This record gives sequence, C-alpha cells and structure tokens, in this order.
Amino acid sequence: MKYLNNMELSPYLEHLQDESVCQRCGKCCKYALITPEGAVLSISSLSCKFLERDPESSNYSCSVYEKRHAHNEACEWCLPITEAVKRGYFPNRCPYVKDIEGYQGRFELYDERGVLKVLHEEEKPPGVSEEDWEFTAGGKK
Repeated sequence: MKYLNNMELSPYLEHLQDESVCQRCGKCCKYALITPEGAVLSISSLSCKFLERDPESSNYSCSVYEKRHAHNEACEWCLPITEAVKRGYFPNRCPYVKDIEGYQGRFELYDERGVLKVLHEEEKPPGVSEEDWEFTAGGKK
C-alpha cells in the first residue's frame, strides 16, 4: 500500500485516540477507490454496510463498533485510526486530521456517474450493502 501521508504521527497520538473528536459524520465510512497514484476518492453514495444513521440527530454510528476491526474483511477501509490517517482515509476537514501539517485526505466526488459505471463492471465490494449497490446501479432506493 502506497501511503499518501508518510508522516510522523507521534505528536498527534493522544489527539488521534480521543474518540470525542469524532463528529459522527460518516464520511470516513464511505466506500473509496484508490488511484494508482495513491489518492483516495470517496464514493458518497456507497457506505459501509455497518454504518447507521440516527434519524433524530442525523449522526452516524457503526452497528458493530466494538468489533469493527474484526469485520475488516467485509469493510476493508475500517482500520485503526493511525493506519487510516496514513492512508488518507479521513477528509481534510475531519477534526482528527485538520491540524496535521501536510495531511492529504480523501477527495469527495460529487458527480460519480462515470466512476460508478466503471465500478459496476466489477463485483460488488464486500463492505457495501446490496441496497446501496443496486441504487448506484440505477435502481430505486
């Protein structure tokens, strides 16, 4: 794996371990494509199948949070936070990484049609729900 952020994280470890920093936006739980150059492209319409939205608060949470790393075969981008930072899996404005000098995070795609068309020529990624996969293929949600 080519690291986009080959940086020393030891000055940030205490901050990165503080789970209260998380805003529960769910953006790091969106499916991502990695370009040959190592850039992370976020596919906003494809979420981890374990990501749940609270209808009252609009916050997101993981339905298998306590065991999330045991599920990383099904959700390959669910990594320990320092590994996710090194790989650029968090958006640049995420509170976990916004103050890390030189950090380059995932890019959010706003017009995903071309990417989704190419993606649908492949098999469904294991961490994506059937419902989301069908929706992005042009089905109804």
